[in-house]
Amino acid sequence: MPILLSVLGWVLFPSMYLVSVLPEALGFSDDIKVVIALTFGVSGFILWIVSFLIGVVWLLQAKNIAVSLGAIILSVVPLGFLVLAYMVASKGGV
Repeated sequence: MPILLSVLGWVLFPSMYLVSVLPEALGFSDDIKVVIALTFGVSGFILWIVSFLIGVVWLLQAKNIAVSLGAIILSVVPLGFLVLAYMVASKGGV
């Protein structure tokens, strides 16, 4: 289950960029485009956090160690990248 959540996060978060093109092609306003894309991005981010937390809890409880390590690894990479992007942005950019 946690690996599936992480994979869904990997699908939803990048698809926020792809999904923002479709409403623009159909002539929707920018506000609707932002709401649709933001929903996909935030959902992917939340799935990564949930997957990471489930993986850590399962690892501490010694439940299915391979699955919990896989979930942690699949979730740490994008979360680490987002933390790095936030740190760079908070210091004024590149």
